[in-house]
Amino acid sequence: MGMELVGKSKRTLAGILCWFFETSGYLAALALALLINSNWRLLLAIYTLPSLFVFTYKFIVPESPRWLVSQGRSEEAIEILKTTAKVNKVRDPYTQNIFN
Repeated sequence: MGMELVGKSKRTLAGILCWFFETSGYLAALALALLINSNWRLLLAIYTLPSLFVFTYKFIVPESPRWLVSQGRSEEAIEILKTTAKVNKVRDPYTQNIFN
């Protein structure tokens, strides 16, 4: 999803950054396992806790505008893009006709 919202020229960088964070997570998990090597139940509980936040993901992060357009839900996609532009304080003169 991180690569979806960037232009073609930045997709490679966005893809690399996504893998960077995944690799950092693996290294953090390894360090945690080395610190808690005698109690596997505690380690499993600590690994499981962050997954509880995944359930809130649906309520915080909006749908992908590309996916919405591909499903014929263009109005919802435009609303999400309007909100994103407002938060980022961006005005694009080429798309103002679409948003107004």
